Amino acid sequence: MVHENASPGSKQHQENMESMAGEVIQCIGKGMYNKETIQCFRGIGSEEKYIFRDEEGLKSFGLLSDERKEEDESKYQAINNDKLAYLENVWAVNRNFTGSYSDDYCTLKCNKTACTDKYSTSVVREDESWRGGKALERFDRQPLPDYKRWEDSEKVFDTCFRANPVPSPENLKAIAFIGWVSLEETTQYFDNARKQLTEKRVDDLRRETWKLHPLYKESRATLLNKCTEANLISSGKKYDLVQRMIENQGKAGARKLLTEADLYDGKILSIPNSMAGFMKLSVAHLRAILRRHNILEVGTKDELIARVGLLKAGQPEAAFSRERLCILHYITVAKQIYRNQTEMSSIRRSRTFAHGKEETLTTRNSCLRYMMKNNTPTIDISSSERNLYSILLPLENEVAQQEEKVRSNIDELEKPAKKGSVKVKVQTSKGNDTGSTRRSDRRRKQPAKLQESADLPNHLAHVGTVVDVLWTEEELDGTNWKPGWYRGEYPAIRQR
Repeated sequence: MVHENASPGSKQHQENMESMAGEVIQCIGKGMYNKETIQCFRGIGSEEKYIFRDEEGLKSFGLLSDERKEEDESKYQAINNDKLAYLENVWAVNRNFTGSYSDDYCTLKCNKTACTDKYSTSVVREDESWRGGKALERFDRQPLPDYKRWEDSEKVFDTCFRANPVPSPENLKAIAFIGWVSLEETTQYFDNARKQLTEKRVDDLRRETWKLHPLYKESRATLLNKCTEANLISSGKKYDLVQRMIENQGKAGARKLLTEADLYDGKILSIPNSMAGFMKLSVAHLRAILRRHNILEVGTKDELIARVGLLKAGQPEAAFSRERLCILHYITVAKQIYRNQTEMSSIRRSRTFAHGKEETLTTRNSCLRYMMKNNTPTIDISSSERNLYSILLPLENEVAQQEEKVRSNIDELEKPAKKGSVKVKVQTSKGNDTGSTRRSDRRRKQPAKLQESADLPNHLAHVGTVVDVLWTEEELDGTNWKPGWYRGEYPAIRQR
């Protein structure tokens, strides 16, 4: 490197790139093919030392949309010079070659004819006429790119954060391993995610406070015009504009900021029982409900509504069951990739790529085994068992236990319905019921109350739902209660 800390696009940066290109040419020039020294040429340029002179046409083609690129009919040809003669004599290149931008674009875009990853692009023939009679694979076996194409690190972090926003140090190492980044980057992601939750909480309270002001009913365009006329800053959210205008009038001190208790009183019975009621709640109210019951409040409004519904149903732990199952799937695939890579014997080239400030990414080599070395930040150096399974085991066990607990609670909830010993009618409207029971054991038609709720077992899952329970003489034997219908509310599930 000629210049250190050169900014991209500067003259020093261009000199660094030229120096690197010279090193590549020198390295490749040491090889031989067809009894001739391998030579390197630049592809595109305006001088005679280049193979092509169509830089402007290539730039124009790059500005087209995907659809127009496929329909483009532009052609290009090689420059007739000494370098083209060398390619014709040594590499059997057609001197009268004419290329098409559209054909090249379709070739690179098709998975059958090209394999493109973060580090290289390989082009293969369209037909099956392989030289030597042995079919070649239409993709490059690269341990790290294969894994990165399967799952994105940020998606892994988001899934793990939803399942456990405050993971233990052991689980952080496992998450860093799955996401294929350093432990420092993983810790920073979780710290920033928790910080964003705190900021959203403050924004929610400010928004709900200023929504009560009459100015908030005005459109955003109207508020922007008023701020411009008053020489106020016109950027920010709608409640920011209202707050600036009120503060400019000197009346902001009289308005008190709302608290979490103003949005939600902490009583589950105050949560609506219907989807229509959920939809009427604002995002701030939904987040306040979830925060009050220690449930993570990230995601869209539909996701928040689903979690509040599970809370109302007495199953808050099931809110992130999908994420836990996804983490278990990540771990299973990571183990499978590790086993496949240890069995591969066709890896020849080795290149190390820096990721951030840590050189932890290796391709063309047994990169997973490389992660067991001392300089890897995601594995404890003092660990007695330096292998993949010891890294992932704490996270796998914790997630599996949480999911098993949720499923056992659901099984407990379904047991009364399976036994069929208690008849229940869900109250869907106000008013007294006129149904009656007879003590006769003769076979008779099922009462209308039971028929109404026969196909609605899910209604029983809502905490606070008003239900009528039919207790028979046999079930009340030995008590002072009389058989008949008794009204009550569905209780919360007791956690063991």
